[in-house]
Order: sequence, then C-alpha cells, then structure tokens
Amino acid sequence: MKKIAIILLMIGAGFSSCDFLDVQPSNARTTKDLESVKQVLGSWLNVLKNYPGGAPAEYIGIPKPWIPNYRSTTYIQYVNNWTFNTYNNSATDLDYSVIRVLDWTVINTNDWTRYYELVGFMNLILADALQAEGNDEAMRDYIRGEALIQRAYYLFKLLQLYGDYHDNELGIPVYLEIYGSYLDTDLGRKSHTQVYKQILDDLKETETLLSRTDPRSSYNAMYDRDVLYRLTAQIYLFKGGSPAGEPADWTKAGEYADLAIAGKAPQTIDQVTTALQGQAVTTITTAKPEILLSFNESALYAQYGLFPYPRDASWNFSLDKWNALYENNDRRKKEWFLVSTKWPTPVEDIAAADLNAGIYKFKVNASYQNAVALFRLSEQFLIKAEALARSGDMPGAIIVLDQWKASRYADASYTIPSDAAAYIQEVWKERQREFVLESDINWLDMKRFNATESRTVKGAPTTWEAPMHGNIISGSPILNCSITSNFNKIQDGKILT
Repeated sequence: MKKIAIILLMIGAGFSSCDFLDVQPSNARTTKDLESVKQVLGSWLNVLKNYPGGAPAEYIGIPKPWIPNYRSTTYIQYVNNWTFNTYNNSATDLDYSVIRVLDWTVINTNDWTRYYELVGFMNLILADALQAEGNDEAMRDYIRGEALIQRAYYLFKLLQLYGDYHDNELGIPVYLEIYGSYLDTDLGRKSHTQVYKQILDDLKETETLLSRTDPRSSYNAMYDRDVLYRLTAQIYLFKGGSPAGEPADWTKAGEYADLAIAGKAPQTIDQVTTALQGQAVTTITTAKPEILLSFNESALYAQYGLFPYPRDASWNFSLDKWNALYENNDRRKKEWFLVSTKWPTPVEDIAAADLNAGIYKFKVNASYQNAVALFRLSEQFLIKAEALARSGDMPGAIIVLDQWKASRYADASYTIPSDAAAYIQEVWKERQREFVLESDINWLDMKRFNATESRTVKGAPTTWEAPMHGNIISGSPILNCSITSNFNKIQDGKILT
C-alpha cells in the first residue's frame, strides 16, 4: 500500500494548472506489471466507493472523486423553474456578488479541472495496462474497460458543459497521450465531431471488452453493461441535436435506451422516491434497477462542504411554474414538493413557501439521502420516447410515453400530442417534471432546446441565453491553457484574447 500511495502522489502532483491533461515525459513509465496497474486503479476505485468524503492517509495524492457541485448557481438558479425572490424581496441594495448572479455571469468552473484531472489519470491507466507485463488477459480487459468508460464519461461531461452547442469547431481540448513531448501537446479545442468520435470509440472498445470479459463486482464501478447502455443512449441523444449531429444518432439513442430498458416497465413513483431517498450511508451505493450509481449527501458535505439541494428560501421554486408544469393528477406535483399533510390541500391554497423538493423529494432534513443519482432507468424511457419521435416513429413514440405517464399520473386523464413537434415539447416537460433538482439534466436540456430565460428583479428585467453557448466566458479555466491555440475563435460575440 505504501508503494501505491507514492505512485498516486506522483500522479496527483501533475494535476495543476495546464497539467490537467497529464502529459508525461517521453518514454516515462509509472508501472511495469499488470498487477501494479490494477492496484493503482483499484486504490482510486476504493476511494470512490468507500471514502468519497475523504480518503485515508495512505491514499494521499489520489485524484478526487468526480462528484460535481450540482447545487451551484449554474445548475440550480439558472434553470427555468427557479426564482430570484430572495434578491427581489431584499430590503438592502444588491451587492456585487448578487449582481453577477443576475447578469448570468456566475458559472461553475470546478468541473473543468476535476474532469480533466481524471481524463489524465485514465490516460495513464490505459497506456500502462496496454503495455504492462502479465498473462492475465481478463484482468487487462476489466482494468482497461473501467478506464475507457470513465474517460468517455468525463469527456462527454466536459463537452456538454463547455462546448458551444451551435458551433462544431468550438468543442473541447482532447489529449490522450502521456508519453509524448509536452512541447508537442495541442491544447486547442477539437471539433464536436472529433470529440464525439473519441468518446464513442472508447465506448465501442468497452463494449467489445464486455463481450468477452465480465466485470468484477468487487472491483469495477462503471465497467458494466447497464452503465454502458444508459450512458451511450444519453450521448447519442445529446449528439443528435449538436453541431455534430447525424440522423442516425436518434436511432442509436433509441436502440441503446431499449437495451438499457431490457423489457422492464417504468418504476412506480413510490419505487423511484425510495431509490432517490436512499439510506443513511456515506459510501457510493446503487438502487438498481432505477439508479446505477449514487452518492450520499453526507459524503458530499464532508468532502466539499456543501449540500446539493436547496434547503432555504434563497432557492424558491416558482409557484406559477409549478402549477403550469405539473397537472393536478401528476403525483409528483404534491408528493415531491409538499409535506404529506398538505397533499389533500387544494392546489389554489398552496403557497410558494410550501414548496421544497429538496426536503420532500430527497428527505434532506430527515435522513441522509443519495444526493447524486446517476444513470436513472426512468431517463431511458424518455430518451427512447424522444428518439422515436425524432426518427419519425410516432406510433411507437406514443406507446412509450403512454407507458411512462401511466407510472406517474393518478389516472389516465393526461394527453399525449400526436404532432411530432408538440410531442417532443411534451417529452421535454416530462424531463423537467421528473428531474427537478437532479444534477445538471434540466440545465443541459435548456441548452439542447435553445431555451431563453427572462426574470425581473427589483423592477429590472434580466435575460439569460447562456445555456445555448456553453460555460466558456472570460476568466474560465479554458482560457488559461488553450487561449494561444484558439486566439481567432469567437465565443458569444467575444474574441478569445
């Protein structure tokens, strides 16, 4: 273990400034035998699974887990269902920090560094596992499979969050070699097409490895067929509407969602609520079949000093939008927003102060819950529904959405549009209803659907169009490292200089 700690310390030391791509000196080797590579990756996986709130001393230097700060202004207040009532009702003048929020210039940049740290770490694992001495090819497969799917996930999140969704040339930097010369490293942004090719190549190789080598449940975290299917469906859905999109993407999204669903029915609202609320544990957990990976709130608080869901009046859900978004026979309308004693109350008698999805969807003020729930089965039904509609199969799309709505509504008095455009908008609304307060899903959907959000604070209107462009503005970390490679590219009307 001492040897592994030293190796991890060396790896961690490289993760600073522009070293996030983990470029190593030519011909450098970290480990030579396959068992050592397994131990290095296994140590990180052990921290991810068992110590997300802080690793023991022997793991010093290991890259941090990738639990993102989904409570940030970017992913909560900048989603269209939230209000700025606290600022609007303030008796004092707005200070600079609040004005920055209202000007839509507060963005989450932490994920940039964290994801690139782990891209670099997985680059190292993949390179060493390929060349390491050893005859256990099954071990080599499940080591490489874990690193490949994790790298694909991190690159996908970086592209989602920081790529310009309307300009194919404005993707993200991608550098996968670790034994080349640093002077030859290209930190320029790759096109969306190039980035998606790398992501999908990694996933195709993972799929090949899974076809011949099963995951080891005691070792692997994301090297798993269900994770592969659900992640790939997400990627094709997002790619389909991107500047790299192709008509076949919608078909692929539907096919992989179908593989993920595998004949299962949607989980009931009671089953989903139980899965989301989780158990009072601090480790990474699963709540299959609904959730494949989830992190407990207590672990998030211990590591990052934050709670990912709104607990106070600063994060008001709009009463008007709550009423407009949820039908009265939608069980989520009351069960996820109100204390149970309020469920019989007529909707017109509900006040904005009564609404708190953080408490009633996730039980944040009771027991600790699974705060970040990834790869939900429920999303696969909505991906399949949207993909079928965008592929032109409206009869099939209507069947899927009807099955979905039957699991969420108290009776069958809901409507399903037969027009494709209206139907897709309805699927988007279902995503807003289902994923309230869940990670960055609704923020990224605003980006996909080219949404614009307008609000008024103290009589001054403010309009936000940032989701469609991405998170890259003056001061973002990308400028610190890739500006010299992108000096002539324009983002949001600004020349990056």
